[in-house]
Amino acid sequence: MNTAQEPNVAFRDILDDAAPPTLLITVDGVLFGFNSAASDFFGTGLNTHRGQDILDWLSITPGASNAQFHTAISSRQETELLLDIRRRGTRTPHAALASHLPQSHDPPLIKLAWDRRVGNRGKFVPKGGNDTIASDSIVNERRLRRELEDTVEQLAATSHQLLKREQEIRASEERYSLAVGEAGIWDWNIDTNEVYYSPHFAELLGYSEEALSDVIGDSIKSILHPDDLEPYLENLHTHLGNPQTPYSSEHRFRARDGVYKWFQARGRSICNDRGKPVRMTGIITDIDRLKRTEAALRESENRLKEAQHIGQIGDFSRDLKNDRIEWSDEVFTIFGLEPTVGGTSFNDFTILIHPEDVDALMASVQRAIEEITPHHYEYRIIRPDGSLRWIAANAQPVLDEDGLPCRLVGTVQDITYQKSTEAALQQAKEDAEYANRTKSEFLAHMSHELRTPLNSILGFSDLMSRQLFGGLRQQYREYAEIIFTAGDHLLNLINDILDLSKIEAGNLELENEDVDVHALIAEVHALLANAAVSGGVDLRKPNIDPSALTLHADARRLKQILVNLINNAIKFSPAGEVGVLARNDDGCVVISVTDTGCGIATENIPIVLDPFTQIRDNAHLSQEGTGLGLNLSKRLTELHGGHLSIESELGQGTTVTVAFPADRTVGTPVNR
Repeated sequence: MNTAQEPNVAFRDILDDAAPPTLLITVDGVLFGFNSAASDFFGTGLNTHRGQDILDWLSITPGASNAQFHTAISSRQETELLLDIRRRGTRTPHAALASHLPQSHDPPLIKLAWDRRVGNRGKFVPKGGNDTIASDSIVNERRLRRELEDTVEQLAATSHQLLKREQEIRASEERYSLAVGEAGIWDWNIDTNEVYYSPHFAELLGYSEEALSDVIGDSIKSILHPDDLEPYLENLHTHLGNPQTPYSSEHRFRARDGVYKWFQARGRSICNDRGKPVRMTGIITDIDRLKRTEAALRESENRLKEAQHIGQIGDFSRDLKNDRIEWSDEVFTIFGLEPTVGGTSFNDFTILIHPEDVDALMASVQRAIEEITPHHYEYRIIRPDGSLRWIAANAQPVLDEDGLPCRLVGTVQDITYQKSTEAALQQAKEDAEYANRTKSEFLAHMSHELRTPLNSILGFSDLMSRQLFGGLRQQYREYAEIIFTAGDHLLNLINDILDLSKIEAGNLELENEDVDVHALIAEVHALLANAAVSGGVDLRKPNIDPSALTLHADARRLKQILVNLINNAIKFSPAGEVGVLARNDDGCVVISVTDTGCGIATENIPIVLDPFTQIRDNAHLSQEGTGLGLNLSKRLTELHGGHLSIESELGQGTTVTVAFPADRTVGTPVNR
């Protein structure tokens, strides 16, 4: 550690008042200080030796060692030393008296007081002379020297105490600065209207101390926000009227960049002997960030309240120890109550619950607390005005430091409108289902009623067209054939309607058997060959997988599907081509009917699958039909566990594919 610190002014004055040349050294022999007499005596710049061992520029008297020197000066008693002083190229011996200063100094110091006269062992001689000095003169000089040294020591001790006090004051100032932190200091002399603001307050506003003084002038009101002037003056007058109470005020000051910042001024008044305030002093703190945070929090709370009001959602917190509930304002609104402070008891809440829902709600809440699980329950309340509301509650237990439930927090929402809507939708669904059943029953009944007379019409028209009861003129025979054709078409339509009604009513049952797909497709192909020729359509030979394809299905319904699909393809492909493809795809029988007809726009594909629906364009409206064929084929395929899909491009043609599950393929190792 470098102990060569600059002695304070008091030490220098003490040393300069001491007549003998005097050095202050540490117990290690390092130069600490000296007086002006020592500078003259040693004839060298002692400042250059400060912090160095004095033996670097003094010589020990012959016969003594460095160790002996250090032992001598470390003695707690006064010790006489004889050292050679080198100056101007010569060495002369001089006596020195070593003594310790008081222990209060840090580091401990040793004072070396030198005799100006040249001396040697056992005697001192005047400089430049040979006469011996009388011993009583030496004794008197030593006595005077010691008295002077005692005075020096006392002054040194006093100086040390002053230095220590300065250090304590400086430390106290540093602690105060840390305690004040971001605050500035202000002091107002009420009588003279002189105001002092600390430099830190100027820094908080972005000014230098001088610049802030120029801006403020005679009054701080020059940088005060206009909206804060009245409350600022009101707070000030209130305090001056009752100076025993602390002063506190929050207001905005304009910073150098023109932006207003929030500050809090706090202080106290100093009164004269008549109790009149003559001075105010205190601190001013930058609370701008706090104010902005508070404003953001208020904005967030307002948005939350608005969101809760819009969504009719409130929040609550139930203290499980005292069984009290804190509600947000929206909960009071939902329950039809006036907001209160301090919460309400849980028992008061249960009074609002519909009697039929109390037990179930209490059981659900208790289960959530015991099992520490989320709670959801829907219940009814009866408001004080007698109106009934549906409530959806969600809650979650909160645990204390011991892991036990201490609170239940959650939300409540008014779901009365949703419940009413659900009830209306349920009623509408039931009404629609009832109407659908009624329709199906009506269609089924009417189909049977129409089929009986229609069979008679078909039978007699067939007999007449064949002339089984005698010849008819050509014109009548043609009429009979028209009657038969129209009746047959009507019968097919009635059968389709009847099948659709059975499917919708869930009454159509499949009569499953093993069906040879090859033979079935060939039969349908032959059945519709004449229709294809009449329409100018090339009904291509079916492309069927050579491996045996056998389905466990309802043969009549499977034929009905194929007839509908191929007949549609022929109908919408005038002068085009129609092909049938059947294959085994991973154990599934897949049948596709492809045509080169008018095609279907992508957005219209869902429409053609609806019953009694046709696409409203010229190409499709020109063809007769009820729109039942595709829908009925789709439903019959789904009854077999399969699915029907359509791929089409407008103007390019259509491919309709029916795929049956592998468990309907005979010979496939699938458990049925």
